[in-house]
Amino acid sequence: MPHVVRYSLNFGLIWGLVFTFSDLIFYFLPVSQDTGNLLKFAIILLCMFYFLKYYKNKVNGGFLSMLESFRIGVNTGFLAGLVTVFLNFIIVKFASHEFIDKLMHDLYSGEKLSVEKQEEAIDLMLQHPFTVLIFMSTSIAIIGFVSALTFGFLLKKEKTTFKNKVK
Repeated sequence: MPHVVRYSLNFGLIWGLVFTFSDLIFYFLPVSQDTGNLLKFAIILLCMFYFLKYYKNKVNGGFLSMLESFRIGVNTGFLAGLVTVFLNFIIVKFASHEFIDKLMHDLYSGEKLSVEKQEEAIDLMLQHPFTVLIFMSTSIAIIGFVSALTFGFLLKKEKTTFKNKVK
């Protein structure tokens, strides 16, 4: 049996990079926030489908159990959350103020946040990085869990053992 954890680590790294860069891309594209969120969600689902299909066909000889699907989804989601938080800390710490102005806006009114509110949000995130890390990793792991169970159910193919002896 192939090591699920090894492939989950690879998938989680890829998923975290895709997740972060899709966030950045949709901030700069002229699409509404709702459309951007739907596109990011579609990218997340397509990535998980691709990961499970790749594992089933290329690694595990055409078989995928629900337990393997569950393990791949949760491990991939948790690692993707760690990668996303790490990359977001780097972006917030080293990006220019104009870039932060573009990223930070009020989700409800669509207006940019004031400089004081931006600094308050960044200070809060940098003062409590462990809380942000746990929240982001857990939320993406839940997304990975739900999407992996859904696609795992669709792609499931159990290995069978033959109990009858040939005479």
